[in-house]
Amino acid sequence: MAVFADTVVYGIIVPFLPDILQDRLEMSSSANGLMFGCFGIGVLIGAPASAYISDRWRIHKWPMIAGLLCLGATSVLLALSNAYWELIVARLAQGISSGVTWSIGLAMIADVYTGESLGWAMGIAFSG
Repeated sequence: MAVFADTVVYGIIVPFLPDILQDRLEMSSSANGLMFGCFGIGVLIGAPASAYISDRWRIHKWPMIAGLLCLGATSVLLALSNAYWELIVARLAQGISSGVTWSIGLAMIADVYTGESLGWAMGIAFSG
């Protein structure tokens, strides 16, 4: 469910980002690329850190809840941003929370399903 929520949020926000940057903030298209890059950097920070914590202490529930709450909060922050630096911070935080939900969500799927059903469950998760 968390992976689905993250995919839906990503699918709703991303199509509007170029319009927000170019029309409302009068930024160039390269500024859009930088903002997308910040999301990727956030994922590179959030996924390994949350995977390590989740595996080390065998907890999935609370980091997943925290990741989903942060994903919702950063989406609201992104929607309310009026300056380019606010959008950058919001996208970086969105990337971190997305990395948390994806890494822990997939680990939870791997814990529940085995064998051929694991491939089916992963396929459903990645199809969004």
